[in-house]
Amino acid sequence: MNQILDFRKIEIQEMKLHPEKGDYIEFIDDIIKHFSVYATTYQITLTFEKEIDTLSMAFDKDKIHKVLMNLLSNAIKYAGTPGKITVKIWIEDEKVFTSVADNGKGIEDNEKCKVFDAFYQIADEKSSYGSGIGLHIVKELLSLHHGDIHIEDNLPTGAKFIFYIPITPMEQIVETEFHIQPTEEEMVSLESEEKNENLDQNTLLIVEDNQDLRLFLSDSLKKEYHIFSAVDGLHALSILKKEHIDMVITDIMMPNMDGIELCHAIKSDIKISHIPVIMLTAKNDIEHIKKGLTEGADDYIAKPFNLDILKLRINKILKWKQECHRKFSIADIPVSDITSSSLDESFIQKTIKTVEEHIENPQFSVEELSSIIGMSRSNLYNKLMSITGSSPSEFIRIIRLKKSLKLLEKTQMTVAEVAYKVGFNTPKIFTHYFKEEYKMTPTEYRKKKEASPNEAQ
Repeated sequence: MNQILDFRKIEIQEMKLHPEKGDYIEFIDDIIKHFSVYATTYQITLTFEKEIDTLSMAFDKDKIHKVLMNLLSNAIKYAGTPGKITVKIWIEDEKVFTSVADNGKGIEDNEKCKVFDAFYQIADEKSSYGSGIGLHIVKELLSLHHGDIHIEDNLPTGAKFIFYIPITPMEQIVETEFHIQPTEEEMVSLESEEKNENLDQNTLLIVEDNQDLRLFLSDSLKKEYHIFSAVDGLHALSILKKEHIDMVITDIMMPNMDGIELCHAIKSDIKISHIPVIMLTAKNDIEHIKKGLTEGADDYIAKPFNLDILKLRINKILKWKQECHRKFSIADIPVSDITSSSLDESFIQKTIKTVEEHIENPQFSVEELSSIIGMSRSNLYNKLMSITGSSPSEFIRIIRLKKSLKLLEKTQMTVAEVAYKVGFNTPKIFTHYFKEEYKMTPTEYRKKKEASPNEAQ
């Protein structure tokens, strides 16, 4: 990773503290609950001990989230067998302390301070805590928060990371910032990033076992997207089961479940097969690239990669999905044009056929559609929104309207007859939705087609 992780180039050039009022205990508890799913997968016991049940205070949730996620990732990676991790919170001298302890091999006394230095790596690879960049950033984030972190032995075995931040009332907090003077090259990169469009906060899942690269990608993309992160494929699947994810960016070589296996799991599960996958591969790794594309990966980028190129690839895929949404709503296009897998193509074809079979029934509901398709309402909603940009109720309406176009063109039925034929309760409601979708009334549409019979919709 030394080709990528040039710390002076990837570390944040400007960082600000954005405190907001919240319950610190509840916030930490939510993070632990999220992580416990992953811990349980590897038979690691994750416990939470607290002296108090609530603590209302001002703190930067984003930065504290990064701190705890980083420490939990380390603890899970280096816990013993069987694994045990304990998170504890207590108050002392108007400060809130949080400790993350594991039962792994631990860290030698002469190494404890050094692990927070940028690029420092413990010589014993069995207990190596990465390249030190992630922990260095943790220390900087806490310093920005007027806090600090240190390491103690977790008796009888293991390491205990203890950090604190002051308990600060909201009215006393002020915006704090620090600067790292960027190079001219970095300034050009920053200007390029600022020009990228904000795609309505799509949600990305970054799957990477190297904590420093994972943190780098998360920090680099968080301005444009909402970010979830996972340490391997199994962790990613646990997140995909609970969260709405718009795209997965995954490394290939990972423990427990690698990127190829993750891509296969995604593309073979009808509930999530619509989610695009970008794979990060080693340069010239033709074998893994072929396997990834065979399993349905939507794109790949070779390491070391340029961040702007990655952003362009992400943007291109999301723009393609937006264009598919637009085409689906206004034109009768082949299903294969808006899907990227045979599983999704079959799903959309089946869903369209189901609606068409019940098109004359104005009472045909989303519940009935979900039941026939064999998918929960929430999963059906997420899948249709991702592929077509329409909710299930909008999808049903669009299929009705598309059928009405053919009837208006090819039959002599009146507008009222067409309205009832495609399942609208009244001609007035039909005309309203028709005009909303096609910017003209059914009568105007028929006259236009009669005047120009060969004109495309």
